[in-house]
This record gives sequence, C-alpha cells and structure tokens, in this order.
Amino acid sequence: MVMKLTADKTRCIGAAACVGTSVSVLDLDENGKVMVLGDGIVPDSELADVQDAVAFCPVTALRLERRMVLDCPCGERLVGYGEDDMVAVARRHLEEAHPHLDYSRDEILALAR
Repeated sequence: MVMKLTADKTRCIGAAACVGTSVSVLDLDENGKVMVLGDGIVPDSELADVQDAVAFCPVTALRLERRMVLDCPCGERLVGYGEDDMVAVARRHLEEAHPHLDYSRDEILALAR
C-alpha cells in the first residue's frame, strides 16, 4: 500500500516530536516548522515510524494518506492521495473530459481502489 505524508506548516508549532522518531522523510525548516522531504511517499520500511510521527504531533499538523486509483472507462488513470484528493482529481477529470457526467463523492470513492 502506497502512503503519502503531508505537513500543514500553518498548524505546526515546532515541537519537533515528529522528527524525533528518526524518520527520513521529515525535517525542520529554517523557521523550525516541519517539512516533508521529497515527494512525501513513505517507504514501506518506514511506515510504522511515520505513523508514530503522525501520532506524536501535538497539533495534528501531519497527515498520512493512502494512494487511491480510479481507472476511468476512457482509459485515463486517476491517482489521488486520500479521499478528498481522489474526489477532487476525479471531478477535475470529469469536468474536462466528460462534462455531461456527474458523480457524487460516494460514487467516486466506490469506484476508486
């Protein structure tokens, strides 16, 4: 299962509890705020440590979301991270490629894997 880590710097208070988990995908920026290194894709070998980092954050500035895929019948493969992103990606695609179609959030998530 592919997971992606994101950080909300506006929530971060610089407690650094997350980087204390020795996770190689996190660091602090020059202002002492958490930052995700690279693309945020979490190596399987570090998933447990990243889950700890997310849990240790006192202000929930970190989010760990699974990769979701939806294969559109037109042949386009849509990829999102977490439910909100998957729905946004699918709605953008529908708007551009299939403006006559309308799917609800629940319908989109039922089609995604």
